[in-house]
Amino acid sequence: MNIEILEKGLKYQFIHRKKNNFNQKKMNLHKYNTNYSNFKNKLTINEIALNYKIISELFISEPLTMNSILYICK
Repeated sequence: MNIEILEKGLKYQFIHRKKNNFNQKKMNLHKYNTNYSNFKNKLTINEIALNYKIISELFISEPLTMNSILYICK
């Protein structure tokens, strides 16, 4: 196989994976009428320390917990 073709495929795979993660983050917070920077700022003001990985896991597996965190941040 041609190495250039493989490198091009890996490059596009990386780009699309990053774009998909960004879109997922945007869609999750869009449901709650906020964006990530405002949400992260409100978390910091309320002294809640969560990184993006934990936030995304909470969106997926614990929607009630995420609702209560968003309620606290408003």
